[in-house]
Amino acid sequence: MLSKRKVFLEKLTEDIYHLPPGYFALVMATGIVSIATHNLGFEKIAYLLFGINIIAYILLWGLNLGRFILYPRAVFADFLSYHTGPTFFTFPAASCVLGSQSILLANQIITGEILLVIGVMSWLGIMYGFFYGMAIIQKKLSLEEGLVGAWSLPIVATFSISITTTLVATNLVKIKEDLLFIALIFFLIGSVLYVFIISLMFYRFFSFVLIQ
Repeated sequence: MLSKRKVFLEKLTEDIYHLPPGYFALVMATGIVSIATHNLGFEKIAYLLFGINIIAYILLWGLNLGRFILYPRAVFADFLSYHTGPTFFTFPAASCVLGSQSILLANQIITGEILLVIGVMSWLGIMYGFFYGMAIIQKKLSLEEGLVGAWSLPIVATFSISITTTLVATNLVKIKEDLLFIALIFFLIGSVLYVFIISLMFYRFFSFVLIQ
């Protein structure tokens, strides 16, 4: 019995060590489908996916927190990587998508506000830390080697904050205009990021060999 438990714990810690930081994309995708089915009137599917999303978000929170505590060097190595660094933006995006679900499906405004705050605070930290790290990193990759599809995630995270802020604003009349102005700011930031990053992607697509 003890040996089985030991094997299980060893396997769990190994899996936590190798946990990709972009797994919060599961919450993003599930939430998007849930909101879409809600808008189309398929309420049973929407609420089923909402329940799955809550469980997935909590589990991923725990696993990633455990990875940060047990293996901080591995986390920072992923954070300062051209390929895995952008995937950290799945966390603020997932938080905001779940916040939007909470407002639209359960009318839980306070929960939506809390998740929005988590999304904004994590977005600020990741946005500054990642792009600053990429600017000062010593070993830089070429555009051909370093630019991957995950670099579009900062755009997704920024727009998700704008959307959730708008939903929160519709339920807070006293500061509605202020929140809508903040939502507009994030929308414009996302638009600038979109033009910049998508331009680089198009340049990579048409200037470098994609398939060896």
